[in-house]
Amino acid sequence: MDFSRVELSDEDMTFLEEARSFLGTHVTEEVRRRDRETGDNFDEGLHLKFGAAGFLEAEWKPESEGGFTRVRRRIWELEKRRAHVPWVTWGTTAMVARSVAKFGSPELRDEVLPKVFSGEVRLCLGYTEPEGGSDVATCKTRAVRDGDAWIINGSKMFTTGAHNCQYVFLITNTAPDAPKHKSLTMFLVPLDSPGIEIQGIRTVDGDRTNIVYYSDVRVDDSRVLYHHAWKQICHVLGGRPCDTDRL
Repeated sequence: MDFSRVELSDEDMTFLEEARSFLGTHVTEEVRRRDRETGDNFDEGLHLKFGAAGFLEAEWKPESEGGFTRVRRRIWELEKRRAHVPWVTWGTTAMVARSVAKFGSPELRDEVLPKVFSGEVRLCLGYTEPEGGSDVATCKTRAVRDGDAWIINGSKMFTTGAHNCQYVFLITNTAPDAPKHKSLTMFLVPLDSPGIEIQGIRTVDGDRTNIVYYSDVRVDDSRVLYHHAWKQICHVLGGRPCDTDRL
């Protein structure tokens, strides 16, 4: 493999200079100070500027749909690291948005994706539970069918960014008598729904994460992304489906 220095085209060099200038202007010491104080690893004002400038959409979309070329994507990633951009919430947002794009209804896609690209909507992961550790298949958060809706009760730990997000990608158990890998349903739940309480907690290094409580949260059936969700959960987390036939 050739690890020699890449020679950028004139156009890519111009992009690098523009990206570096943009980040130098907007990733200010005030942004870094707020991030140190809050532990959020996210800055809403900065995120909205990325959206308004088209960087979020270009980063999320493939080149064939108007996104960055491979070279510009790499330039952008390196320049963000160089500028110490607070990024965690965009990471979960981009991840969940791919599931919305693939599995969501047209109405849900229209509701969520344009505002993801503008920066107005952020998405977090509701996976881990207080007693479940890293085994998300032990999910005890229950969703029970009630007409055209579901009633959700339970709690999730380490829902990082929930206090800065508008939706949570929530794993629930809808079939408690089924094998645990075949009992899961994924919802995209608005975080302003009645019955949701977000409580901040600090990690040992000062970062902010959250425990989120769900008490009789009513969610419309249109917000189900998929039932029997284990394969899709594996795909979201690891980039490939897993074989549930062997579980």
